[in-house]
Amino acid sequence: MALSGHILERANKTWEKYGPTIDCEALDKIMADRECLRFPARIEFDSSKIDEGMFAICEPLSDDLNKDGYLVTVHEHFKDRHQELPALVLYHLVCVNYGDFATAADAELFASTIMGMAKDEYYEYLCRIVDTMPDSPPPSSSGCPSHG
Repeated sequence: MALSGHILERANKTWEKYGPTIDCEALDKIMADRECLRFPARIEFDSSKIDEGMFAICEPLSDDLNKDGYLVTVHEHFKDRHQELPALVLYHLVCVNYGDFATAADAELFASTIMGMAKDEYYEYLCRIVDTMPDSPPPSSSGCPSHG
């Protein structure tokens, strides 16, 4: 429960700083803000690096997270879908702060809070976005969002 509390606190501070509308410009600011994210992170679009059925992954770039940080690789289907991109990326940014300790429920809590949405509303929105991908199931409901 302590982790969920910390996730909620950090997400609320992020929303207060960059909300109420989280668009791509706000997402860029969040990704550059060490008060929001523990380590640096950047986005890349490359479907070849993502397992079939996944919309994105988040992986450390090296063992030196302070220097190299994380890469969020997003399915190319979303490259020009700027309105939907923040919801997709925020889901995975919980791993930048909490690594393998983060679960899918943590990712939903983190992203929904920053987006200013109820958790269930965010999950339904995320599923609608992901459903636009060719042959794609809804996001995983268990495990670290960066791993499944």
